[in-house]
Order: sequence, then C-alpha cells, then structure tokens
Amino acid sequence: MPTGNSATMRGRATSSIASWLATGTIPASPRRISPRSAASRPPSDPLRTLSTRSPAPGGDPPGALPSSSAMKAGKASRTAEVVAAIRAAHRSYEKPVLFDDPFAIEMTSPPWRLACRSRFLYWLLAERCFGDLKGVRAHILARSRFAEERLFEAVSRGVRQYVVLAAGFDTFLLRRPAAWSELAIFEVDHPATQRVKIARLERLGTLPPVTFVPIDFERQTLGEALAQPPFSSELPTFCSWLGAIPYLSREAVFETFSGIAAVCAPGSEIVFDYGVSPERLDPALQRRAQRLLRFTARRGEPLRTFFDPEELMERLDAIGFSMIENLSPEVIDRRYFTGRADGLRPSPGGWIAHCRLREAMHPAH
Repeated sequence: MPTGNSATMRGRATSSIASWLATGTIPASPRRISPRSAASRPPSDPLRTLSTRSPAPGGDPPGALPSSSAMKAGKASRTAEVVAAIRAAHRSYEKPVLFDDPFAIEMTSPPWRLACRSRFLYWLLAERCFGDLKGVRAHILARSRFAEERLFEAVSRGVRQYVVLAAGFDTFLLRRPAAWSELAIFEVDHPATQRVKIARLERLGTLPPVTFVPIDFERQTLGEALAQPPFSSELPTFCSWLGAIPYLSREAVFETFSGIAAVCAPGSEIVFDYGVSPERLDPALQRRAQRLLRFTARRGEPLRTFFDPEELMERLDAIGFSMIENLSPEVIDRRYFTGRADGLRPSPGGWIAHCRLREAMHPAH
C-alpha cells in the first residue's frame, strides 16, 4: 500500500484528485497516442465503415436533451467515463484480471487517464476517495465478463446481430476485431456520449464497422431507433444493456424491453443488470448504497429506479421473455470472485440477468 510523508499530505492529495476528476480541470496526461488520422485512410480501408443515424422523427436533434433527462445537456455521460476508468485500472492493478480491457484507458478523459496510469493516484481514488464503492467496481467487471461470455455462446449458436444498449465507452469492437466479420454490431446510446466516443476512436485512428444509433431512452423507443436497415428483425439478436436501468424511469425501462420484443426475432437474448432498493439491504450496507446514490447524483446522473427481482421477472415474462439466469450478488461472488485475496467482492445490491425472447410473443412480420 502506498504511503506518503504524512497523513495531512495524503488527505490534501485525496481531496485534490477527487476535485480534479469531478471538474475535469487537470493537465492532460503526459503520455498521448498520436495515431494516423482515420480521415487519411484509403476509401477501401474497412475501418472507415462507420454509420451514424439521426434521431427518430419527433426526437431531439443530436446533443439536445429534454429537461427530464438525468444527463446534463450536451454532455457525455460522466458515469460512463468512470466505468471505463474502472476497467482500465483493474487491468493494471488488480490480479487476477476478471475482465481484460487494454483499450479502456484510451476511452477515458485526460484526468482519468492520468489517475489510471499512476498506482499512487489509483490507490488514493480506489481506497481513500471511493473505498465504499469497491463492490460497485466488482459488479461492473462481473457484468461485462458475464455479458461477453453469453454473447460468445450466442454467436456459436448462429446469432449474427449484436446490439449494445447504453454502450458508453465499451471497447468490444477494439478488443475483438475478429467479430467484425461475424457480427453486425449496433451501439445504441445518447448522441452526446456517442460523439465523444467517436472522437476518441478517431484519435486512435480506428473506426470499426459499427452502426451508431443515437437515442434518448426517455424520449424515444428502441423500436423507433432500430426501425430501419441495416438492422434486421428477421435475425436473432444478442443485446447487452449494462449500467443503465437504474438511471431511467420505470416507464422507460419497460418501454425498452417491449421495444426489444417488438423488433427482435424470436430466440433473441438480452443480458442486463439492475439494482434492488437500498431499503432491502442491511443497515451497514444501506450506508454504502447511499454513498453510491450521492456519487452518481453529484455527476448529474442520479439513480432513479430499483426493482424487486421477482416483480421484474414477472413483468418481463408478460412482455415475452423467458428467464435463463438471474444472478444474485451471492451467485456472482461465487462464480467470479472465489479465491481472490484483494477484497474485491460484488455489490450486495446488484443483480445480473439473462433472458431469451419467446416465439409466441413476437409480432408477425
């Protein structure tokens, strides 16, 4: 564990780093990649195959947000950046690696990049600033690992479409270039976050063949967003929806599930995560949950929606989904964290689920 010259120095450093990361006013990282510009690639280069769409009719123009949105107008998701930083730091400092993401560091902003490249700064953040959120970090890693395990199983069964809902700064396309020829990939997210992500991909000189589908989940339906080619409702699809449900209204959550049922072929699958209400937790764990609520609220993206697992499964069954797995925190812990010596354990309030769309509920084409 790193040590400083005094407790006072450590306390001041902790406060300063937390402030820098909250405001983004920190000098750029001294290490910077200078890739060949994507625009300079020859037209035949498959990495330039990038499709973007305008919002569905009646939706907001790119970058505009309704007043009901939890995100700040025109700004990329700040919690999505935190998630990328967690993946990056995990690869460098936590062993064994549960989810290996060598590109996460390049999806972060300069303040987070600097913090993730310094063991001392990482320790200050992970243990001193946000020590109560260690379970959340573990949950983030576990849900990504679980989702991609299920994706690869689906591909082995012939699934050829992959929809990443609330994609944030996910790096599947960079980590798995072999999938470019196997899957039609769609990243569905808020246009402000997508613009930042595209800019960072361009900085790396890489624009993978992906269709970016802009959406505000509170104002548009998934059916509207995916209603046009190249998405095909005739093909079984694998969807992942990670780290988004708690930020949405209940209405938007179930509208999205209904949209998946409406536009995806029978046999399509989805992996998603959700949280139970803090009131269901023990008092000591409730205090940690309140810390998470404050953390996200300060970043302009408050947690809004929690579910009882049985109630959620009943609602999804009525929409047309059959449950394959619904992993409690205890099951997640046994599956992915047994034998770890670093104290990394999943959040007691986070669940991960895997469902399949039934034949009978899919509307006729």
